[in-house]
Amino acid sequence: MLGLSAIRHTTFGVNGAEPDYPGVVALFADRSAPYGVPVDRRQNLPGNRNSYAFMGAPVLRELAGAADPDLVVVAHALPDCGLATSISGYLEQRCTGQPLTFAVTEQGRATPFTAVRLVQQLATGGYHRVAVLAMDQGTIAYSDPALAGLDFGTDHVVGLLFTPGGAIKAGLARRLPGVSRERLTSVLAAELAELPSGPVTLVCGPTVPPPRTPHRLRVAPKDQLCTTVWAELAAELGTTTSFARTVLVVEYEPDLGYLCLCTFHVPANYGTRR
Repeated sequence: MLGLSAIRHTTFGVNGAEPDYPGVVALFADRSAPYGVPVDRRQNLPGNRNSYAFMGAPVLRELAGAADPDLVVVAHALPDCGLATSISGYLEQRCTGQPLTFAVTEQGRATPFTAVRLVQQLATGGYHRVAVLAMDQGTIAYSDPALAGLDFGTDHVVGLLFTPGGAIKAGLARRLPGVSRERLTSVLAAELAELPSGPVTLVCGPTVPPPRTPHRLRVAPKDQLCTTVWAELAAELGTTTSFARTVLVVEYEPDLGYLCLCTFHVPANYGTRR
């Protein structure tokens, strides 16, 4: 299995290069009307106006360096504001060798875990340098109570690069379906009981009840959606310890009942921050 060789968390403010996306408000008004979601066609498009393509290209360049990946998977939960640009086509054109590039969505906070699992499984088919781009952008023309509490003043991308020589060994990303809120604590406790001996850090999403555990705990902030636990993972891996450690990333998508987990085995004296 490929190892994690790089992880980058990048934030974006207002995008002055793209002052407007003509027709986006009208499009969302038409799409939202059948569901009884009002959209004022006269409003200006809110948010920072960072499309996924606009954010993905510089992050991918920084993440991959001189050697482009041969597989790129984009993970996002909210619709794109730059609907006239194909995310996959845009990123593919900016890489040599025409890498296989596609996006996954519609799974809320669980989406990046699906993307990581996909690249891990596709790597057995001959892909050796693969990237995952988890993205959050808040340029949304409609109001959604489910998004209350998110910070749309800042957009986020977390890029992960997996290669055969990656020093951090990653377990297979898992998504456990059918985990109700009532069962979440007990299911998670059973998973924690299977952790290897030695130093462990838990990186938990904001919808995960902090477990009773002797392990070190980091709780990701509530103001991001797809990227929050991965940004916290980037911060954790940016610290160097004199001992090897296991980092377990845990996220819960309450609307779908998905409990997601991915384990990273970090060698001693390793830090990704450069």
